[in-house]
Amino acid sequence: MITWLLLFSLFRQSTQDGQGEGVLRCGPQNVTLDYDSFLLKWEDDPSCSVIRDGLVYELQLLIADKPEHNGEVVVAPAQIGSTHSWKWTSHLPSQCARHSVRLRSQYNNQSSPWMQKTLPDQGEILVLPRDQILEVGSTATFCCMVPDGESIKTMFLYDYKGTNVTTTKISEHVHSLTVHLDQESENYSDVICETTKGDINGASFHTSYPPDDSDLKCETRDLESIDCFWNVGRAANEHPAMERTYQLQGSSCINGRSGKCSQKVKLDAAERNWTLTATNRLGKLEIHDNADLTKRVHLVAPDKVAASTVNPRNISLKWSWTVQKYSNLNITCQVHVSDGNSNTKTENFGVGLTAAVIKDLIPHWNYVVRVRCGTSQHFWKWGDWSKSVKICTKGDVALGATSLIEKNLNISSYTFMKNAQTAVSSNTVTLNPSTYLTVLTLIALGAVFIILSICTILCYRHRV
Repeated sequence: MITWLLLFSLFRQSTQDGQGEGVLRCGPQNVTLDYDSFLLKWEDDPSCSVIRDGLVYELQLLIADKPEHNGEVVVAPAQIGSTHSWKWTSHLPSQCARHSVRLRSQYNNQSSPWMQKTLPDQGEILVLPRDQILEVGSTATFCCMVPDGESIKTMFLYDYKGTNVTTTKISEHVHSLTVHLDQESENYSDVICETTKGDINGASFHTSYPPDDSDLKCETRDLESIDCFWNVGRAANEHPAMERTYQLQGSSCINGRSGKCSQKVKLDAAERNWTLTATNRLGKLEIHDNADLTKRVHLVAPDKVAASTVNPRNISLKWSWTVQKYSNLNITCQVHVSDGNSNTKTENFGVGLTAAVIKDLIPHWNYVVRVRCGTSQHFWKWGDWSKSVKICTKGDVALGATSLIEKNLNISSYTFMKNAQTAVSSNTVTLNPSTYLTVLTLIALGAVFIILSICTILCYRHRV
């Protein structure tokens, strides 16, 4: 009953104050209009507190004093007494033309007086908006505005290859240029405006892309941290104004532009969602990787690879790990052996594997050995190769050497085998390259000696 009496008093007081029938005292107050964002804010008059079933605010937008848009904001009973807002995105920058907003409240077919806010006109030659970062694929509108006494001669793009460009005369003192931004800028581009008096002004803009990173993959190398990699996508070498920032699991990535980020985390044997956030001035992007990283172990290179035992035909290798937690992992290791002419790989298995044996080698021969490893269970990828190690096998006495000596080196034939050290079977001796060349040299010298001797004898007989 008290509420209805207050409402009756409110309407009656409005009539007595000369506002006329149907005029509501409850309306907006403390109205502000932001010049850059075109955000309208206001509060309710204290008299609105008696209203129990909500208010409606009616809005009218005018551009160059011509109606452009009508809207409304519904205020629920619980919101009466709080601050309200309304935002408009004009097809023209607010500086290009006179923008006004009219606002009034409505309740039970009663309306408050209109309250109007207007963005002021500029009194100088301007091209607006300035220093904009715009997305490729969007459409942008720029305005050139000149004061009284001047008119616009031309308005055009500079250092941008867009072809879909239109200019519009809004008034004698205001022209607009609209361009479809179909490509990325290498640097800042410009919108130039020239007046009939030869005065020139302009505004710069840069077109680029929001983040489009993709293909996030995470792994661990030490079971105490994560390493994540991804494709950085387009505009990897961006203009400084478009620099991207990255966060992995909510923490900053210092060198995110390289497509890599590492962080210390506590790893559990469970699948988790790993999230990378990329942000620039045009947008924000999240990409994800769901994985149990205890099953994605990328082993580091074995350390201090060396030969613990060297024999003529086999070598025992040993190495160590710089990551202590590898001692509990089932590990498979590849041993790569090269003698300069051929390459072989052997695999070895074991928990915390730190040793391997290389067999079927040639005595007194040089080899280059390196090792890499991966997890046996839940294999993810091969780890890094160790540093290469040079190892020479020990020499060995060839079979049959004793019998050869007993025969006073009665060699009936010579066979050169490239990969053999020394080997003897029946009457055939297999020689290494250096020995073989020595024998050939001796034979050649002997042949020369015999030929010279024969020539000497023949010459002597001819003289006689």
